[in-house]
Amino acid sequence: MSGLEPRARTGKWRALIEQLEALGFQPSRGRGQNFLFDDAMLDAIANDARLDGQMRVLEIGPGCGILTERLVARAPQVLAVELDPRLAGLTRRRLSGAANLELIEGDALDGKHALHPQVVRWTAEPAPWSLVANLPYSVGTPILVACSRLEHPPQSMTVLLQAELVERIVAQPSGDAWGAVSAKLQLLYEAERVRRVGPQMFWPRPKVDSAVARLVLRPNRPDAARVAEFDALVTHLFAQRRKTLRSRLADLLSDRDAVQELCASLALDGGRRPEQLSVPELAALSTAVGRMRG
Repeated sequence: MSGLEPRARTGKWRALIEQLEALGFQPSRGRGQNFLFDDAMLDAIANDARLDGQMRVLEIGPGCGILTERLVARAPQVLAVELDPRLAGLTRRRLSGAANLELIEGDALDGKHALHPQVVRWTAEPAPWSLVANLPYSVGTPILVACSRLEHPPQSMTVLLQAELVERIVAQPSGDAWGAVSAKLQLLYEAERVRRVGPQMFWPRPKVDSAVARLVLRPNRPDAARVAEFDALVTHLFAQRRKTLRSRLADLLSDRDAVQELCASLALDGGRRPEQLSVPELAALSTAVGRMRG
C-alpha cells in the first residue's frame, strides 16, 4: 500500500482496501474502477442529486457501495448494477440491512446503445427516478445517452465523470467541446457542471481530473419519433463536423436544390458548419429533413 494516497492508508479506507485484496481484487483501468475515498465529496454528490425522499435511484457501478449507503438513506428504492461479482458481493454484505436496495450483478449496457433488460423494466414503472453514480469513464457516454432515450427517462442525472466528458456534456455551440453528445443530451436536459473532483480523492489515483455533472429533464420534451430524427441527423452532421452544413445535407439528401430550399426555409446559412448550430436549430432542421424524407 506504499503507493496509496494518505487518505487511503488509514482508517476505514485501508480496511476496505484490505477486504478487496482478500478477495483477490485489483482495480481494473479498463473497467474504470477508481473508487472515491472522500467522505465530504461523497456527501456532496449525494446532496447534489437533490433527492426528496420519494425519488427512486438507479446507481450504475456502485463498486464497494460507499456512495450507495448514502443513497439508500435518501431514497425509497435504489437499484444498483455492478459488473464485478466480487464488488457486488462486498456491497451486499456491507449493506445487508438496507431493505430498499436491489443489486443486479451484470453489465448495465446490453450492447452498445441499450441498457440491461432488468434496468429497462425497472425504469418503465410509473414512479419517477434519478440516475446517481460514479460512472466508469469508459461507458459514461453510452449510459447517459441510453438513459435519456428511455420511454420514461430519469428526472435528473447526477454523475461523476472524467472532467473532459463533463465539458462536452455542458458545452455550447462553436466551442471545441461541442459535439453530438452535447446536442443529444441537451435536447432533453438542462446540463451544468456542479463541481470538480481532484485525482487525489480516488483509489487508485486516476491520471485525469474528474467532475460532477447534473442534468435535469426539460418539462416539454419532443416525442420519440422527433428524438429519433434528431439523433439520426446529429450523428450524420457531426461525423464530419468541419464540413459545411450545405455539404453534409447534400450527402444526406442527394439533392442540392432541395438543400438550398431547406436552408432558406429555416433561415440557415448553408455555409455554417454543424458545430456552429444550436440545439433549437438542429431540432428544427431534423424535423424539416424528416418531412422531406417522408
